[in-house]
Amino acid sequence: HVLYQLQCVNVADAPESSISTSEHYEKFFISLAKLLIDVLPASDKSFSKLLCDAPCLPESLFRFLEGLCMSQGNNQQTKDSEGDRVTQGLGTVWSLILGRPPLRQACLDIVLKCAIHSQDEVRGKAVRLVAKKLYDLTYASEKVEQFATDSLLAIANKHGVSTDVNFTTSKESTSEVEVSNQEASVSGSQISDAGPSASGSTKTSLISPKQSAISVSEAKRHTSLFFALCTKRPTLLRQLFNVYGGSPKVVKQCIHWHIPTLVRNLGSSCPEMLDIIHSPPEGSEELVTMILQTLTEESNPSANLVVAVKHLYETKLKDASILIPLLSSFPKEEVLPIFPRLVDLSPDRFQDALARILQGSAHTGPALTPAEVLIAIHDINPEKDKVPLKKVIDACTACFEQRTVFTQQVLEKALNKLVLTLPLLSCAILSCIFLLLSCSPCHAGRQCTDSSSFYENSYSSTRCFPSFG
Repeated sequence: HVLYQLQCVNVADAPESSISTSEHYEKFFISLAKLLIDVLPASDKSFSKLLCDAPCLPESLFRFLEGLCMSQGNNQQTKDSEGDRVTQGLGTVWSLILGRPPLRQACLDIVLKCAIHSQDEVRGKAVRLVAKKLYDLTYASEKVEQFATDSLLAIANKHGVSTDVNFTTSKESTSEVEVSNQEASVSGSQISDAGPSASGSTKTSLISPKQSAISVSEAKRHTSLFFALCTKRPTLLRQLFNVYGGSPKVVKQCIHWHIPTLVRNLGSSCPEMLDIIHSPPEGSEELVTMILQTLTEESNPSANLVVAVKHLYETKLKDASILIPLLSSFPKEEVLPIFPRLVDLSPDRFQDALARILQGSAHTGPALTPAEVLIAIHDINPEKDKVPLKKVIDACTACFEQRTVFTQQVLEKALNKLVLTLPLLSCAILSCIFLLLSCSPCHAGRQCTDSSSFYENSYSSTRCFPSFG
């Protein structure tokens, strides 16, 4: 009642006296607002009701509200109470957006500032409010999406740091990208229909031009909102892949930190993600590989995902490493034709591929048995398949090092089959024999089936390949 009376006096007074009345109104309003914050608990709705019902909100009130949302200037200094005040402030902003249309712009600016705040708790609560509620409002969605995109582009186009980063997963920061599975923890009044004003709006600064390097926290806070929106609107993924290739290393690592949660939320049947995997932008292949690894960690890849990856491998990316996450679902007939390309990969990559092949799927079992793996290695023709002999020998060595998988019986079975099917032993087979004898001397004293033929062929072949004699 006092506020309405002061406002009526302010409107009715002559211009020369209205300044004084306006100042009285503002001072009284701010004092009352601070009193409600200091005296009442954060769960009380009196503060929110005051702002929603007041005849006019002075400019200084928006600065006070912004400070409340960012846990600044509170009498209670404990983390829990600050978190409650952040919730109270954001809940009040949400009520103003719905209940006071002229103030939408100013209130939306406050929330977006909080969405890139340096404190995880402030940022996490604001991101959830934006993604779960504000983004669904037709009059706010375009501005929200543009802000998130500009924030991502600003950090992606900035260079200066190239060190590796270890991201710690806190409860608040992780929840920022899990908005599809969580309710917004922002308290507010009942849903109405409004928002902020141009008069109270303030431009939200994304990145200071004076900064010459990207910090870990900066990269993290400028990407959180975009990832949260991707969960609601997967079409934004294309923008993420477009900027990935040219982003600084710290930003890429931040994207790697966010991607697994986002991919699990979207699932392997997401059309937008399949479309990107089918034809990814240049420089984003590493990101595609990471997505494939995430999608195949706990379940078999979908048929559409397999089709998309095969198309990528056959048309654009002639790198067999992109197929590794899918190998456990491939049948023997599909693994054997690409096996030379897998052997030609780096030792670490080949080990990964070997593990997937031997693992197989729950329905079909391993694509190749250990003995079939050894046979497939020795079926490689270095000249025809364009695989260096050293790579073939390294593949044999990698198998022999796994003695619990490639047991003595497995090795004997593979060698016996090779001896019976090939008229002369190749360089690779001879190398395998010598490696076998050097790695497991006990094999030298054992007899294989048709051992005389085995060693006779070995001896005759050494004459054909003097370098191994």
